[in-house]
Amino acid sequence: MEDIFVLGVLKHTSEIEVKEVIMKTLIIILILLFPLSSNAADKWTKTEIGLQVLSTGLQIIDWGTTLDIVDREDEGYYELNPLLGKHPSKGAINTYFAISVASNILLSHFLSNEGRKWWLSSRIIISGYLINNNYGVGLKVNF
Repeated sequence: MEDIFVLGVLKHTSEIEVKEVIMKTLIIILILLFPLSSNAADKWTKTEIGLQVLSTGLQIIDWGTTLDIVDREDEGYYELNPLLGKHPSKGAINTYFAISVASNILLSHFLSNEGRKWWLSSRIIISGYLINNNYGVGLKVNF
């Protein structure tokens, strides 16, 4: 248990509740930022569109392999992402990845062409590494 400060109120809360507050806050921030997406930096090239599709696809595969952990905890599988914790619920995983995918797309939208290519390329490398690791330890896509 720990104390957190939420909207001017000090609450004594569990670790799960803290994560829920963080996720809900991130969702609200993304919803508030969404109307600003009409102010994108540069027009998208075909290469950038391809990179975004690949990046999003890889995030979705990572999402599916992360969900497999929940069904296979009795086999000794656990999550390494500190934002999710060692034994996250499917709801926490779904919320985390929904925010991750949406924020990746939103951030990409605001970047310059050069920045967008670098950002999406880094996301592809990171997601590829995570998927390779997940498959390497025996996890599969499990929606």
